[in-house]
Amino acid sequence: WATDEQAKWLKGKLPEFVQSQRKNRVDKFFEVAYSEWFRRFPLEEPTEEEVQKRGGNQEKARSKKTKLQHKRIRWWFYNRARGSSTKRILDLGKKRTGYLHPYQAYLKV
Repeated sequence: WATDEQAKWLKGKLPEFVQSQRKNRVDKFFEVAYSEWFRRFPLEEPTEEEVQKRGGNQEKARSKKTKLQHKRIRWWFYNRARGSSTKRILDLGKKRTGYLHPYQAYLKV
């Protein structure tokens, strides 16, 4: 959903987001990030179809579009700040030791 320029801007803000998570100041980060985003990348006007979906109300259509963009930006940061882990949560390959239950022994036969 983001252009190359927008993706570059988002990636540049990622370390700042991680830092704000450590300080429990994520809300403040998003206040600043949203204002910078919309200053740098103005939102396109809603299409006629989007306006019609909102009962012909231009302001409601613009608000819906803004909320969607806020949601995209927020989840972009959260999804990329997690990092990846090679640590397995469940070790499903581990063999159980011990005796089989009677029905398990029967099924093995």
